[in-house]
Amino acid sequence: MRLMLAELADNFQATMKKQLQSLATELRKDVADIGQCTAQIEQKLDDCTDAHNYLAEKVQEYETNLNSTETVLPAGLGDYLQDMFQALAPTIHPDQMVVDRMHRLRRPQHLLPSTERDVIARIHFFHVKEQIVGVSRTAGMPDPYGHIKIFADLSAETLQYRKNLAQITATLREKNIAYRWRYPAKLLIHHEEKMHVILNTEMGLIKLKDWGIQVTEEMKQHRHKTPRVTRDWSTT
Repeated sequence: MRLMLAELADNFQATMKKQLQSLATELRKDVADIGQCTAQIEQKLDDCTDAHNYLAEKVQEYETNLNSTETVLPAGLGDYLQDMFQALAPTIHPDQMVVDRMHRLRRPQHLLPSTERDVIARIHFFHVKEQIVGVSRTAGMPDPYGHIKIFADLSAETLQYRKNLAQITATLREKNIAYRWRYPAKLLIHHEEKMHVILNTEMGLIKLKDWGIQVTEEMKQHRHKTPRVTRDWSTT
């Protein structure tokens, strides 16, 4: 009887030991898997942190650039432009650096107050305007105006671009679809509660086709009448 009980006890002990070893092996495997997952999560968090910090720096840099011009008060806008134009064309005498008028465009209500707005300025002398625009295109903008871009309104390139898109804009007006021009060469169309950017005639025709709008032969023959622009060629 004692021998039988001892044998049963040995068998029970061996079975329990085997089961405990198996359980311990599974636990070690689970712990290893959890450790690997934790390491991967920590790596992802590090990557996300680096990406967040990078974007935060870019946002701060972008806001700094915007605020550098947007915080210029209307009363000081004239002096700001004068200084910028003089930096672009230092050989022009200050007496000839005449700006007839200037103003900021209105900001759409859905944009943030810090969003940069275009400034429209009319330079009195044509040769001064040509030198300023030419230098900004060839040599670039000097410091601290590197974030500003200058475009000549009603330039030959602008007029030709609008002429090329005349059939698109004529069709949009016929269908009462709102659009507006953006520089240097963009047509923004507001349709179906979305803003669409058109860069050329082909893109415009494809977009109209997607909307089920057909450009008639009359619209294809449409010619935009370019307004005559009086240029002041005097230098005094």
